[in-house]
Amino acid sequence: MSRPSRSVVVHAAVPSDLRALQELHRALCEEERASGWGGDADPDFGGSPTGRAYLEARIGGDGLALVAGDDDVTAGFLLAGVRSGPREASAGLESMFVVPAYRRRGVGTALLARFLAWHRSTGLPFASLAVAPENHAAIALYRSSGFRGTTLVMEHRPAFPQGARG
Repeated sequence: MSRPSRSVVVHAAVPSDLRALQELHRALCEEERASGWGGDADPDFGGSPTGRAYLEARIGGDGLALVAGDDDVTAGFLLAGVRSGPREASAGLESMFVVPAYRRRGVGTALLARFLAWHRSTGLPFASLAVAPENHAAIALYRSSGFRGTTLVMEHRPAFPQGARG
């Protein structure tokens, strides 16, 4: 892969970005699975009818879909929506991914800044996200933008034979 340029631009996703979003979502899920952070992350979700409808809704303005790129290369994406909670609704960062060759170049910071601007425009009282506790780079990015840990969610997943679910 050639060295990324310095001129990465973040823009609201448009319908022609659907394929890039599907590919980046697949890469995100594959990375989460390989890291042990998302055993249930489905690399095929973005291409499924449900996943495609979800992405198209975000692109269409039901929430937020952002794409970061330079020239013809898509360097990252962010998806967000209104998240309901036990107390009140929040602006929820649902997923964000930066292609490894573009990491530590400000792409994640730029995507997150656009998300926070969208959050302010919604009038929702706060923004929220979930992150794997071992994803130290992402946690540092989120903390540098003012996020702080408020809840620890722990999961127990029984081991099922390959292909079987309880």
